[in-house]
Amino acid sequence: MIEIRQAMVSDKPAIFEFLPKAYKEIAQYKFPERWEWQFEKNPFRKGDKLPVWIAVNENGAVAGQICAMFEPLKIGTETDILGSWAVDLIVLPEYRDQKLGYKLSQAIYNHSDVIMALPMSDAFRHFMTKLGSNSIDIVPVYSRVARFDAISTFDAIRNRLHAKWPAKMLLWIVHVFWIDRLITAVINFVVGIKDLGLSKHTNTAIEIMPIDEFDHTVDQLWESISPQFQAIVQRTSQFLNWKYVQQPHMDYQRYRAVRNGKMCGYIIFRKTRSPENNSGIIADLFAPVEDNAAISSLLAFAIQQLKRQKVKYIEAASTVDAYKKALFVLGFRKKKDMHPLFHSKIETPAIQDALMSNAWFLGRSDHDWDQFPYA
Repeated sequence: MIEIRQAMVSDKPAIFEFLPKAYKEIAQYKFPERWEWQFEKNPFRKGDKLPVWIAVNENGAVAGQICAMFEPLKIGTETDILGSWAVDLIVLPEYRDQKLGYKLSQAIYNHSDVIMALPMSDAFRHFMTKLGSNSIDIVPVYSRVARFDAISTFDAIRNRLHAKWPAKMLLWIVHVFWIDRLITAVINFVVGIKDLGLSKHTNTAIEIMPIDEFDHTVDQLWESISPQFQAIVQRTSQFLNWKYVQQPHMDYQRYRAVRNGKMCGYIIFRKTRSPENNSGIIADLFAPVEDNAAISSLLAFAIQQLKRQKVKYIEAASTVDAYKKALFVLGFRKKKDMHPLFHSKIETPAIQDALMSNAWFLGRSDHDWDQFPYA
């Protein structure tokens, strides 16, 4: 008989026996450091129970889990809403014929006032939709070339050809006659010429400065511009330090934009590392929607830094029109769309407004979309 229940701290040994079986080669990145940071030491967790729901067999062994990553939300003028991002639903193969995935989804759903999901499997989307979740603003994902190499070019050509004899012959010709290197040189030349103009997107009145730790100045920025957004994770110093300074396995580069001695925005990005693809990820951008100079300066700075770090691609995502416009101007193009889900047991006008279009501020690092390794 399988029991579904919310975990206590005393369940950690059983959960830690389960995680290597569930995640295999990437388990080392899932626990113990990240698990403790994300769930046990989450500063927004309340009470003694963990934001983890487990399926336990008759011997006390964990057969499956689903977790909630708590983050504080601002919806309308309401700032006391705790959002639960549904993450890490996984069931061991030998238990996958007992509908445990749905039962675990139902358990977190029943215990959450506000539950959300962003990247998710088709099965979990089906579970959450069946339980009453609603679609909210689509999150477009953008990408731009930073620099190419011959291997990337060759792989791109190979991926567009079928593995038949004529294709193999074409690939041989491409490689032997350095066609892949010629294409790479042309791509990098064109991108390099275009990126010579990055400096024109940087406002000389704005200074970009590194952030070691977020302080009261970001709280002032949050209080100043958060009313521009109907629904958003609260970007306070407490949240940002937990998410971008204390997160294990991550090496975020954090910068603030300062104009006339006052903070007018920030950007957070990182360079991926093995076993990830060689990319740059813009995790978070926050600036007033009307401040085109701050938005463009921060993005141009991030691109320049990541190009110096020799990434191949740079990825970003945003629902904010002003940010999307700046990304397009700076060479980003839409790669795909992500379709988040939202459900609330709280019934207020603000919550209803969160279901309207253009309500949400969502980006590349909301949820735990950006984690190591990402590939």
